[in-house]
Amino acid sequence: MTRGELIDNLVRGMYVSAGSLIVGGITQSFIAIPVFGFMLGSFIGSSIGSFAYTASYKTYISFCIDSGFTMFGIVDQDYQMPHELLNEIGLSTFEYEQTQLELFETSTFEFHTFEYEQFAYETLGITLLRRGVIGVNQVGYL
Repeated sequence: MTRGELIDNLVRGMYVSAGSLIVGGITQSFIAIPVFGFMLGSFIGSSIGSFAYTASYKTYISFCIDSGFTMFGIVDQDYQMPHELLNEIGLSTFEYEQTQLELFETSTFEFHTFEYEQFAYETLGITLLRRGVIGVNQVGYL
């Protein structure tokens, strides 16, 4: 989730929660049934908050489109013209992503490895004990 998406979700939740709590409290004072009044007002308030968020979102996005304002970094502004539009007005562009470059290949050098003979020595049959982790939350001799 990007920073803009996070802020958008938080603001949307704020609108819905605020509308739910405010209208829920108002309807609770008018309807005498203890929980029913708040539940009904909360439902209506969250719907109002959702519509208010949608209207304000469209408003500030259209403001950002017209003015170029980034809303303190929430809205990303991209000023690149589409390639179809540039081709239509007669401008040729250099597309560096599609350029195929020749790769430089270096010559390789192979060296000879030293091979040694292994020496097998005789042991007295002594086994060294070593402690370590042998299972989940278990320590013992390996």
